[in-house]
Amino acid sequence: EKAKPATVPPRREAALEQGVEYMKAARVEVDLMIQQSEHLKQQVAFFELPPPDLTGLSEVAADVAEFEKQWRLYEEVDTALQALAREEWMLFRTHTYKFEDFIKEWQAKLADGPASAVAEFFQYALSRWLAVAGLLKYLRGDGFTPEHWAEMLRLCEARPA
Repeated sequence: EKAKPATVPPRREAALEQGVEYMKAARVEVDLMIQQSEHLKQQVAFFELPPPDLTGLSEVAADVAEFEKQWRLYEEVDTALQALAREEWMLFRTHTYKFEDFIKEWQAKLADGPASAVAEFFQYALSRWLAVAGLLKYLRGDGFTPEHWAEMLRLCEARPA
C-alpha cells in the first residue's frame, strides 16, 4: 500500500498537487469501505452472526480525516493566492498591500493551527514572500517591455499564473 507523504519538498508544486489528489482518492476509498462495512453489518445482523471487528476501519477513517484536514490547507492557500494572481498588474501594483495582508493573514492562521508538513511548507514560503513583498512597490514597470518582464520573472524563478 502506498504510504502517505510525510514531508513536502520546498518549491515542489507538483508534490503538493499529488498530495491533494492522494487525499481525494483516499477519501473515496474510505467512504466506499464504510459503505461496505455498513452493508456487512446489516447482513451479519440478518443472519444473527457475531458482529465483525471493524475497529481498524474507524482508525483509518480518522487518519484520513486528519490527513484531509492538513491538505485542505493547501487548497485554501492556493485558492486565495490565485485570486491575487488573477488581478491585472496595472491595477495590482498600486495595491501591493493586499499581498502583504494576504501573507500576514495566513501567517496568523498557520500559527494558530496544528503543525503539519503542509503548514510548515507554507510558513517557509510566507516568510520568503514577506521578505520581498515590500519591494513590489518599486516594480512600477511603466517602461518595461515584455522581454524585461520575462527576464525579471526568470530571475525571480516565478512560475506563470
